[in-house]
Amino acid sequence: MNQQRVTTLDFLRHGECQDTLHKGQKNTDSHAIFRGRTDSPLNETGWHQMNQAIQHWHTPLTEVSHSWEKILSSPLKRCQTFAEQLAEFLKLPVETRTALREIDFGDWDGQLIQTIEQQSPQALARFWQNPTQQTPPNGESLSDFHQRVIKAFDEIVQTQQNQHCLVVCHGGVIKSVMAHCLNMPLDSVHRLSIPHACMTQIQIFHQPGFPDWIQLTRHQPPPAEIPSAH
Repeated sequence: MNQQRVTTLDFLRHGECQDTLHKGQKNTDSHAIFRGRTDSPLNETGWHQMNQAIQHWHTPLTEVSHSWEKILSSPLKRCQTFAEQLAEFLKLPVETRTALREIDFGDWDGQLIQTIEQQSPQALARFWQNPTQQTPPNGESLSDFHQRVIKAFDEIVQTQQNQHCLVVCHGGVIKSVMAHCLNMPLDSVHRLSIPHACMTQIQIFHQPGFPDWIQLTRHQPPPAEIPSAH
């Protein structure tokens, strides 16, 4: 009798970040920037958000090591630094996957949205209205980003088959994975809400002779709002 196998992937979005857009000028997420390839570290609030999310997902934390077998991470600091620290605490292997990085907003990346509104209002309006067809100057198209993420997702499913892994990554990455699993059109992906430190669980059921069956089994916002660090 064939035995069904299950791959479980828990996706964790990074917490709130700090940024240095200009020398001596620091900004937090409340300033609303296009944060894609910009390598922002977490701020104090962001660290607390992610730790709280992990605690809320698995209680007590010491039992997590009996569940997750590996941690996968985006190479950007807001993900990788936390992933490496958690992996060390839980004595788990950690692996960086470059394809899990956030979308590249090109010339807009790292800039305040308010600044782009002032400098290029028409281009920004077209981007908000039709992100699948409009790409920021020198940026990565949503279609190319989605293809990159889904290729990475498929590779993870194949290489980590029948395992339970934590994937520390970005809101855009998680939206793409959810859209793929739910068979959503790409132009609807922005209807999904992925707040900071949100946890999303995807399970892939493998049955010999049948296509893999993918389910969104859990979607959990952070346990509580935490005042921003300034």
